[in-house]
Amino acid sequence: MSGRARVLTYTIIQRPILPAYTKEAPYILAIVQLLEGPTMMTNLVNCQLDKLKCDMEVKVLFKSWTEDFLVPVFESLYG
Repeated sequence: MSGRARVLTYTIIQRPILPAYTKEAPYILAIVQLLEGPTMMTNLVNCQLDKLKCDMEVKVLFKSWTEDFLVPVFESLYG
C-alpha cells in the first residue's frame, strides 16, 4: 500500500468519545479512501483547520497507542 489517501468526509470532535479515550479534544475524525480503493475511519493530525477540506490528499503516519501497539493516522500532504 502506498500510504496515500483522500479525505471523503470529516468532523471535528469537541469532547472525548469515551472517558478511557485519552485523546485531547478537539480532534479530527475522518473517513479516508486509500489510493488503492478501500476506505477507513481515522484521525487527521498536523492539519490546519482553515485548510481542512474534503478531497484533500493525506498520507499515513503511525502513532503509538501503547508501547506495543501502533495506530494509523493521516496528515495533510500540504500542512
